[in-house]
Amino acid sequence: MHNAPNRRHRSVWSARWAAVAPVLIAALVAPPAASEVGIHFQRIADSDTFFPEGGIFFPPSLSAGSVAFTAVDFVGAGGVYLRLPNQPLETVVDTTMAIPSGVGNFFAFPGPPALDGGQVAFRGRDGLGFDGIYLFDGESLAVVANKATVDASGSGTLSTPADPTLSMGQVAFRAFGTLSFVGVYTGDADGVTAQVVDGDPVPGAEDDFSMLGPRPGLDGAALFFQGTGVSGKDGIFRQQSDAASPVADTDTLAPGTLNPFIGFGQSVSARGGGVAFHALDSDNKDGVYVEAGGLLTTAARAGDSVPGSDAAFVGFEEVSVDGGDVAFLGYGVNGPQGIYLRRSGELMKIVDENDSLDGDAIFSVELGLDALDDDQLAFTAHFDDQSSALYIATVPEPTPGLQLAAACLTIALLARRQAKNPATGLPLGI
Repeated sequence: MHNAPNRRHRSVWSARWAAVAPVLIAALVAPPAASEVGIHFQRIADSDTFFPEGGIFFPPSLSAGSVAFTAVDFVGAGGVYLRLPNQPLETVVDTTMAIPSGVGNFFAFPGPPALDGGQVAFRGRDGLGFDGIYLFDGESLAVVANKATVDASGSGTLSTPADPTLSMGQVAFRAFGTLSFVGVYTGDADGVTAQVVDGDPVPGAEDDFSMLGPRPGLDGAALFFQGTGVSGKDGIFRQQSDAASPVADTDTLAPGTLNPFIGFGQSVSARGGGVAFHALDSDNKDGVYVEAGGLLTTAARAGDSVPGSDAAFVGFEEVSVDGGDVAFLGYGVNGPQGIYLRRSGELMKIVDENDSLDGDAIFSVELGLDALDDDQLAFTAHFDDQSSALYIATVPEPTPGLQLAAACLTIALLARRQAKNPATGLPLGI
């Protein structure tokens, strides 16, 4: 009899745990609000760094803690700059430097650079308005393609290249060829080869390409590009080991819907085994999609709630992928433009137009295709005072307390087995 109060106490305690633990578990595993994520913002450069009287930054690229970006002042002078981890900014190239294998100095740098570790690929323009693709290997500059470059696969000389991408020392870019309308090329300082050109067959369709997107993605040996066929077939395609296949095309249903895709954004991001793009489905809803490990998933779709806002998404622009995670630029209905990240299945806001950084009110933000790398994200912020700055946001891994939740679940199950109804003496639930 002297143990009856203790047994009653244990029974009540167990019953309380059985009731409370699920609530605790739900709180632990629920995604934290964006304001609770603890994002750290580091300012890398701003208008005062180069241009006390004003200038602009193209969206930066990030790789292994290094960041590369193009900066241009209001009279067109500028350069491509690199910051290695724990090192000061260094100049890769600017308008005071001679063009390798060319005439005179660089005149301008019309787009963002690509970055892979300490290597930088960029588009540079000469004084006559001709663009070339150049590669910085950490020590010196080399020509990848310019107006004198002859495509090794027979498309003639190249012209009007678009912004490059870079992976493992290889550069990919779209350019016009004298013997074909347009093609996607890969190569390095030793030469370039056309991987796909207008007129090539569209994989999985009785159609031929008539248009290729301006900025492909490159991840190791895998090349990704957007292409449209003569009869309207559109999609994102993978080229690897001389074989091409669709990642998603107009025969593909948007994940979780019965709506086929009807159009695709022209730029592709690829890194870490993942590829990301935005596309429109037959319900006229734009969305951001990621393919990793052979699985196509939705990161965000028009109509989804905008994190940190009462608005819903209506559209998307640039995307940046790393594995199965993706950052993107999104817009809401009567809501702000912002940068958002889906990481480990959680959608969160990084920054939007309602925020301020270092006391400066944000007017707009920009994101590049190589902006996301592991837990870091690089972006450009433009402020109300017409100045600009580059930032790296470090995003902690979501910590919902899974181990503690698992322990609580175990305790709850044990408690529920032991808890008894005081009125009947039977286990709870009977």
